[in-house]
Amino acid sequence: MIIVEKIKKSLNNMSYDKFYYYRTLDNIEVDLIIENNRKLQAFEIKSSSTFSKDFTKSLNVFKKEYNDEIQSLNVIYTGDEAFDFKGINVLNFKNRTYKNKLTLY
Repeated sequence: MIIVEKIKKSLNNMSYDKFYYYRTLDNIEVDLIIENNRKLQAFEIKSSSTFSKDFTKSLNVFKKEYNDEIQSLNVIYTGDEAFDFKGINVLNFKNRTYKNKLTLY
């Protein structure tokens, strides 16, 4: 649902974002990569209501490869809190914005 909403928002705003899925040969995956103006937003989407630092592993692998192009790294989960974890935005699905700058959908 989050990915579809991001695509719809991009089309409605005519922002022409590019959407990708990231996977390495070692099966490290990032659920959603959005490219806009050569900057990347990476999203790992989890159905858990409890945050685990393991949620950030694939984002850290992605960061090593694309560090210069990254605008933001994000975990979306179903818990109640939104916070920063070692430079990664941890976003709750219930709150549509984080720090008044990143919109989930």
